[in-house]
Amino acid sequence: MTNRIRWTKYLLRGIAVLAGVLLLAWGALFVYTERALAGTDFPVSAVLPKGDPVSGERLSRIHGCSGCHGRQLEGQVFADIPHVARLIAPNLTMARDQYD
Repeated sequence: MTNRIRWTKYLLRGIAVLAGVLLLAWGALFVYTERALAGTDFPVSAVLPKGDPVSGERLSRIHGCSGCHGRQLEGQVFADIPHVARLIAPNLTMARDQYD
């Protein structure tokens, strides 16, 4: 009986050590990603160039934007999974006005 108790203690200690290592790895990954997202590693442009509607329409056709945004890029629901997610593509014709 004492042999069984000893192996149970070893098993519980092993599980505790593994949980500690996993928790430490998760914490390190969390800190790393938070620092990466908060840093200035990402290029940010304060001023956007003026948009060209004809060029934008051409690019939307090349990249297949109408699959999600609709034929006239008016925006639409492109994925609706009940109780999970509802993904809506924005209206690109209205967003275009921000870049003029």
